[in-house]
Order: sequence, then C-alpha cells, then structure tokens
Amino acid sequence: MTSRLYLATPPQLATGSLLLESFRPRFEAALSGGDVAAVLLSTTGQEDSHNVLRALIDALRPAAQEAGAAFLLEGYAELAGETGCDGAQIPSGKQSLKRARDLLPEGAILGAACGQSRHEAMVAGEMGVDYVAFGRGGFDPHPADPDLLEWWQEMMLVPSVALGATSLAEAESQAEEGADFVLLCSAVWDDVEGPAAAVAWFNRQVTG
Repeated sequence: MTSRLYLATPPQLATGSLLLESFRPRFEAALSGGDVAAVLLSTTGQEDSHNVLRALIDALRPAAQEAGAAFLLEGYAELAGETGCDGAQIPSGKQSLKRARDLLPEGAILGAACGQSRHEAMVAGEMGVDYVAFGRGGFDPHPADPDLLEWWQEMMLVPSVALGATSLAEAESQAEEGADFVLLCSAVWDDVEGPAAAVAWFNRQVTG
C-alpha cells in the first residue's frame, strides 16, 4: 500500500462561504503535517468568477509548491496555465480533455474526472492524461467503486485517484483497493486533532 495524499480545498472556499483569512492557517498546517503529493483547488459550486479563483490561487499556490505539492485547478485549464498552476483536473470527455491539453502549458498535469465509468477512464488514458479520478468529491461525495480501483490497478499503467472518502479509515481502504492517490477534503479539514494531525496519520498509516 503506497498511495499518496492528494488534498482538496473545501468547496465552500470557492463559493465564498469560507473566508480565505480563516482557512489559510489551516492550509499551512496541513502542508506541515507531512507529504502531500498535490493540492486541488475545488471549484464545485463556484459561479465562474475568475477574479475569485485568481485570488485563491495567488494566496494558496505558493505555499503548496514550496511544500513540494503540485497545485491543480479544478475545471479551468486555461486559467490554470495563466496563473502558474501545475495543471488542471477536468471532467472526462474526449473533446473537453483535448481542449484542456491544448490550453495547458507543455508538461502540465492533466487529470480526468471519470466518475465510475470504465469506458471514460480508458478513453482518457488513451488520450494521454496524467491520471484518472474515480468517484465524486465536492458537496456530495461518493466513494470510488472498490472493484473499479482494483481493476484499473491490475490492467492500466495510468495512475488512479480515488475520490469521495469522508474519513481517514475510508481513505485507507481506498489505498488498499489500489488507488495510487487518495483525494481527501473534509477528512483533513474537519479532523478533531487538526489538519496537520490528519495528514500525519495518512502518511504514517497509508503511505508508510
């Protein structure tokens, strides 16, 4: 079990119901807790205000990158390229992924969110994405199908990301099922011992 942690920001941050000033110390604490492979700026529920997203990227990206974590933007490939992000995660679909790859700088990370679809994941893999993500995050998380994670690990070389875990125990299970990365949100930010402790637990129990 060698999964790494992929950390998503709370969706409330992009909608404005969580203030950046109160979130930033928790974000920095999480990064101090141990290895974080990547950070995804969640845009779930955000109403397409690039000014809001630019401000969040400018505030959070440097800290993530200084900690050695890739910083990705959800859903907006062009904006990701313009603001120094390391890549973007885009909903699966041949045309949307092709357009995203064209918009991103050379060498940028492109992830495909594939829900529970084997077909969409295979198409994305054939298009050369850097990872496929299974399950659903955001306000209504749904864990990746365990059989799907195991099948992908056995059959494919493209790394997989498991979405939807709402607890550290669930994240550990997803790692055991074969996910190369486990994306966590509330399980880190709402941990009773704090985000640094949650990240440290993941690295101790899952990454090893």
